[in-house]
Amino acid sequence: MLPDKNLFQTTCAVALNLVVPGAGLILRARLRWAVYTQLFLILTIALLCWSRLVFMPLAIQISVFMILLVYLLSAMLCLSKFSGGPTLTKLTGVSVLSFTLVCFGIWSLGFFHKQTWLGAEIYFVPSDSMMPTLNPGEFILVDTWTNRTQSPVTDDVVVLRYEPEKEWLVKRISTWPDGNLINSGQYYVLGDNSATSRDSRFFGGISESEIVGKVRLVLLGIDHKQRIMKSSLLREVR
Repeated sequence: MLPDKNLFQTTCAVALNLVVPGAGLILRARLRWAVYTQLFLILTIALLCWSRLVFMPLAIQISVFMILLVYLLSAMLCLSKFSGGPTLTKLTGVSVLSFTLVCFGIWSLGFFHKQTWLGAEIYFVPSDSMMPTLNPGEFILVDTWTNRTQSPVTDDVVVLRYEPEKEWLVKRISTWPDGNLINSGQYYVLGDNSATSRDSRFFGGISESEIVGKVRLVLLGIDHKQRIMKSSLLREVR
């Protein structure tokens, strides 16, 4: 049973740790373990992406389990007793705030630069232009490093940035109507659902520089009518 004088601080530590993993440990005078928690989370995500295991469902599931395990272990450390019990001070508050801001900055940079730093990006599909391959309401994981090692080939499903209209599209690399894959260094792209797709039949070929990456995995799908469930931070590809 935790001492009454320490109950409030422990409750705050556990709650804070759920929001910012490791931050609650600072309230429990365990700065070293707070740093270890964040380092483990950052390295897990980085290695998952750099190894390209991020495109394997089983590897993603194992990584999610490991991250949840870190949450659980750090929460248990927040609940552990201390001889004498640490007390809250202004310095403790400054330490928690500083730790939180640093973590927020690192994760924010990683999120906004994940295409170049991690080689992966998540997009939301709102339209039916790629049915039945991709359905409305699905979140797709795109390999943004794939063009570094090989050029797109026929049947690759890719995300591209159509510059004239500043629009993100997801299409399939196809052959040119005359039977050639590449025409003047450009690619011919089509949607699998030709009845609703706006593609190279309308705007012609695209250059390789417009291709963001190759679609590797469908993460999950939701009812596309429930737009409130879609994060506004994710780009839509049509």
